[in-house]
Amino acid sequence: MAAVAPVATWKQDTIEGLERGSRVWYKASATTWIGATLQSVSAHECTFITDSPAGPGTGDALTAKSELLVPANPPVLDGVNDLTGLSYLNEPSILNNLRQRYDNDLIYSHAGPVLIAVNPFKGVQKLYTREVLQHYTSRSTSKQAELYEPHIFLTADKAYKEMCRAGNSQSIVINGESGAGKTETTKIAMRYLAGLAGGTGVEDQVLETNPLLEAFGNAKTLRNNNSSRFGKLIQIYFNNQRHICGALIQTYLLEKSRVTHQLSGERNYHIFYQMCKGATAEERKLLRMPDNLEDFSYLSASGCSTIAGVDDAADFAHVKHSMAVVGIDPASQTLMFELLSAILWLGNVSYRHKTADSVEVVDSPALTNSAALLRVPVDQLTHALSKRKITAGGESIDVELKMEAALDTRDALAKSIYAALFRWLVDKINQALAVGNKRTSGTSLSILDIYGFECFKQNSFEQLCINYANERLQQQFNRHLFKLEQEVYGSEGIDWTHVDFEDNQLCVDLIESRPPKGVGILSLLDEECIYPKATDSTFAAKLRQNLAKNPHFGYDKRSTSTDFLVDHFAGDVVYSCNNFLDKNRDTLSSDLTRVMCGSEHPLLAEVAVGIAAGQDKRGSQTVGFRFREQLQDLISRLDKTELHFVRCIKPNGLQVAATFDAPLTLHQLRCCGVLEVTRIARAGYPTRYLHHNFAERYHVLLHGAGADWKGRSALDVCKELLAEFRIPRDMYQIGRTKLFFRAGVLGHLEDTSARINRTVLFCQSQFRMAICRRAFLQKRRAATSIQAHARGRQARVAYTELLRRHRAARVIQTRHRSAAARRQYKRDYASVVRLQMGLRRWQLSRRIEARLVIRRKREVEEAAIAAAKQAAAEKWEAVQQRFGLDATSIVKVLELWTVHGDAFMEWKDNPPPPPPPPQPEPMPPPVQPVQPEQPEQPEAEPADRSPGKGRVAAAVAAAAGASATAGALAAHSVKDRSTDQPATVAEPAAQNNHVAAVGGDVDGDANGEEGSEGEDGEDGAGIVVPESALEQIALWEEYSCKLEQRVHALTHENDALQRQIEGVQETLAAAGVEGLSGGNTPARDISTTSSRAVHDNNNASPGPDGGFNEDWPEDGADGGQRSSVVSGERYVTKLQEELGKRAPMFVDDANFIREVKEGTSQTLYPMDPDAELRNLTRTWSDFKRDFESRLDDTGRVLKKVGKTRSPRTSNGGSGDLGHPSPARSSPTGAGGYDEDGDGSRRTKHKSLMSKFSHFGRGKPNSAEAR
Repeated sequence: MAAVAPVATWKQDTIEGLERGSRVWYKASATTWIGATLQSVSAHECTFITDSPAGPGTGDALTAKSELLVPANPPVLDGVNDLTGLSYLNEPSILNNLRQRYDNDLIYSHAGPVLIAVNPFKGVQKLYTREVLQHYTSRSTSKQAELYEPHIFLTADKAYKEMCRAGNSQSIVINGESGAGKTETTKIAMRYLAGLAGGTGVEDQVLETNPLLEAFGNAKTLRNNNSSRFGKLIQIYFNNQRHICGALIQTYLLEKSRVTHQLSGERNYHIFYQMCKGATAEERKLLRMPDNLEDFSYLSASGCSTIAGVDDAADFAHVKHSMAVVGIDPASQTLMFELLSAILWLGNVSYRHKTADSVEVVDSPALTNSAALLRVPVDQLTHALSKRKITAGGESIDVELKMEAALDTRDALAKSIYAALFRWLVDKINQALAVGNKRTSGTSLSILDIYGFECFKQNSFEQLCINYANERLQQQFNRHLFKLEQEVYGSEGIDWTHVDFEDNQLCVDLIESRPPKGVGILSLLDEECIYPKATDSTFAAKLRQNLAKNPHFGYDKRSTSTDFLVDHFAGDVVYSCNNFLDKNRDTLSSDLTRVMCGSEHPLLAEVAVGIAAGQDKRGSQTVGFRFREQLQDLISRLDKTELHFVRCIKPNGLQVAATFDAPLTLHQLRCCGVLEVTRIARAGYPTRYLHHNFAERYHVLLHGAGADWKGRSALDVCKELLAEFRIPRDMYQIGRTKLFFRAGVLGHLEDTSARINRTVLFCQSQFRMAICRRAFLQKRRAATSIQAHARGRQARVAYTELLRRHRAARVIQTRHRSAAARRQYKRDYASVVRLQMGLRRWQLSRRIEARLVIRRKREVEEAAIAAAKQAAAEKWEAVQQRFGLDATSIVKVLELWTVHGDAFMEWKDNPPPPPPPPQPEPMPPPVQPVQPEQPEQPEAEPADRSPGKGRVAAAVAAAAGASATAGALAAHSVKDRSTDQPATVAEPAAQNNHVAAVGGDVDGDANGEEGSEGEDGEDGAGIVVPESALEQIALWEEYSCKLEQRVHALTHENDALQRQIEGVQETLAAAGVEGLSGGNTPARDISTTSSRAVHDNNNASPGPDGGFNEDWPEDGADGGQRSSVVSGERYVTKLQEELGKRAPMFVDDANFIREVKEGTSQTLYPMDPDAELRNLTRTWSDFKRDFESRLDDTGRVLKKVGKTRSPRTSNGGSGDLGHPSPARSSPTGAGGYDEDGDGSRRTKHKSLMSKFSHFGRGKPNSAEAR
């Protein structure tokens, strides 16, 4: 298109001519560049030091090939607002410049006439304040735009003011990748224009179109949460006063497939979610919407229904407000929402197999709701969704659909309704914004927001159309930049033939060419759509057959897939031919069209007319054909206007702030043409300087008088500088007001200037340092001398003052410390006194409290005893008054009644025969516990008692109750005094003896009372004996029976023992032995001795030799053997009783100490459990040693007695004279008695030893006691 520039001797992107210390970029990987400082350069290798966070040139020293290094721009060009102003226009320099500005929140930059907007992914409010807005709106047309920082406000302001100045229509083309911020940039530009040229009210309607179009045309994708899935051109019209008076919106290629299918993690169009979440209860009922939007398969298939930070319900309210602003009334809004709900219900319509090749629609709520919302009959909708009418030869045939075809038919209906609804919405907006009969200036300002270049893993028909549009826009972009470049060169008088320019016309022709000029992808696709039997495979084969020679077309010859490759200006893209034919045809069944046209829904019937008209034209107009026509019309519109380009860049794929992904940014710079801008600029003369600015900056590099350029022409100074540095003539051009340099020339000038400046600064610094150092040394010597004298005098004065203060301080410290010590002593003394007083008071209060507790307890016990005694006395008095008997008679009767019961009354009436001879005194009965007093029961008269006996029984029962009460109180008192001795009642044996003693008196009294009772029998019949008295009487009767049995047993044992003693005496007498007591002293009765031994065992004590002081005579004395038998048995019994009493006491004490230590028991006075346990252990050890000694003595005595008796029994029963013993004929001879006696004593001794060892194992110092 233009002449190729000659090869320049000055290489632009090489390190040729660079020296040590120059900044370079090192290519560490395919997408990574690292800054470095050059150290040395050779023919093929270079040594450099990389940068690090510590600073430039502080990293590692590396050596690499020269091809991996490119020159870096000087620091003076860091962060420039125009990329074309860089000396070196290589990729790392452009990326570094954008990164530096992005880190400082400067998201806008220029690349020649192109504005680059980097998405910050955060709010940068400082860029859009009212002050910033006024700063750009106040710009006059005479001022140069280069004086202002790049901004979208500046681009919009330039377009508007250029339109006002020249009267030409303007266009702002905004493109970029999804998520780069195109939609937000468009809204910011429209707000600026509304504020700049508003005043008619139309600007508000124009701004309110954005929420509507975003709701129906934007969706969440994997790359962007608010991605525009269509292209739009907004034409804003102005009146003669340059105010907004109307607008027109045109849309391009809506992505209809998103209605029915979304990738995982993406969403459907925003309006569906806004309606489901923001509709009121009444609207939900009208629209037949479920409670959960996940019930719709069109919304839940992708698994994503929410967007972080987005309130769909609030956005729905905003959408309804925007509809009202643009003139859509509530009734029309309701109709729109009904169609949207019907589309969602269509997605839930399901099929089932009718035969192997046909299906039928399942009758479900989804089908019913869809038909109700579309206002069509259910049977017609079912027929249209499951069958297709085919016309052939004038006849129509209904063909049943297969499962895949039926699902496609259902989805096609949903997509057609949504696309028609979107077009209807755009038409309504255009009607509201139409200019009409308003007077206009004939000029407009258009804003084009269109999708950027796309390249995914799977690219289909939609990506081909999008990239085709970008190719056409890039072609126009390149031509426009080339045109601008030529205009600049022409105005400066530069030979423009040196600019090289490449066009992408071949790639555009590959896609859109049509016969007879050639064939392209779209024309071949339309041709295949004509044939009914054409498939995606036949289309791929036709592409390879017709386009194989095109340099921008390719495919894998070794693969059988239908994929093909297109070499776009931004890179290679691989497309899959799958579904190309169906998407290009975009046909809808005539049955569905007729169903929609026959609907009673006003809005559906209206849009169905447009759908039917479009279907009639589809035979010759496919989607590709219509899109090509729309794109050509768009390019024609743009060509008639002045273009302003905005390229939006997404800095990272994570959509987070403060993150700059260099490889991703570089890819987008290629795709949106920014690198092409730099390439065009680099092909020409990108670096430009005004003559005056160039001379002022570099005149210091001239030698001699040339450095002073005052009074001289700036152009002459510039020529001298160019000659001084020997810059080749083809590397620069001198214009009328500017100097034009090839890329890289200015870098060498900057390097030379930097080296000279560094040298000059070094020389100047050394010279100034020498002068200053000499003056400094002289002044330092003088100052040192003066300071030495002054410091000496100050030191002496300070030392004298220090001594005086030191002495004064010692005096003050002494007085202060003494006073402090006295105060501290007084405080300590007072504290000790208070502590002692408090302790003594506390101890006294504890003692008083303990005594009060004891006193209160004693008083309570005494009061209880006194009350019991009083009650008993009152009862006795009541009994005496009632029966007219004195206390003595009542006691006697009670005793007799208690012992004999009814037998006493019978004995009273029928006296017994004379008593038998007196029997031996029985053994005392065991101690029985006191029975608790039973509550009084209702009185009842005994059925088997006579009236005379009833009065006696009542008296006896009353006396027994009083006696039991007194006995219980006495037992309670005794138990409180000593817990180890339980309370007992009077022994029954003593009562029997007492009864025997007073029997005659009582009998006489009883006889005397019998007559009176007989006389007063009726009165005595009313007396009832209490139940408690009857229970006491029953217990005494049971005990009397046991006592009688025991008396009989003891009598029998005494008789047997007497017979044995008599046998022994007879044996001894037969043997000629003297009496047991010596001489003729008669033998004592063993029963008497045994009784005395039993009753007097507490007075027995062992003698010094192991015998007994009173009852155990010396060995060999008369009767000693018999006395030893009785006394040994008695002493063993005493030891057994003593062990039985003492051992439980020790165990109880140990358990009590353990409970106190564990905290389960409390004591009246403080007690140390450990000390008490040690004392108890010591006492137990002493008792154990004493008891073991006594047991050993008893054992020795018993053994001695056994040895003494053995010789007498071993000779067959004969005595010293050899006379036979009569024991042989006696069944109870002396030998038998001796064996039983010794055996019984030994058995009792062994039992006592085992019992003592048992209690020894439970001694208080055992683990359990602890």
